[in-house]
Amino acid sequence: MVRGVLAGRQEAAQWITQNPDAAALIYAKHVDLPVPAAVSVVKGAVKSNVRNVGFNSAALKRATEAAVVSGFKGDVKYCDFIDTSYLPSGATAELPTKCGA
Repeated sequence: MVRGVLAGRQEAAQWITQNPDAAALIYAKHVDLPVPAAVSVVKGAVKSNVRNVGFNSAALKRATEAAVVSGFKGDVKYCDFIDTSYLPSGATAELPTKCGA
């Protein structure tokens, strides 16, 4: 089931990337936002790739650095709570650390 949900999300993200104006119209309707604002939000999200189903290693590293600045101590054990085997084919599965033996 998890693989199916992630594959569906990946398909939706690809559609949004290929059809940002149409996606913005749907978004505007659902959140009661003016269409020009929705277009800006959707195109910004597409540009920054925030709808990717996979993992962005650089973004995870930045989040970890921010946590350290905020007082977090220790290592983030990505391999203990992220299982990339559930990701659909083509999803970015790069973590900031190597998992497995």
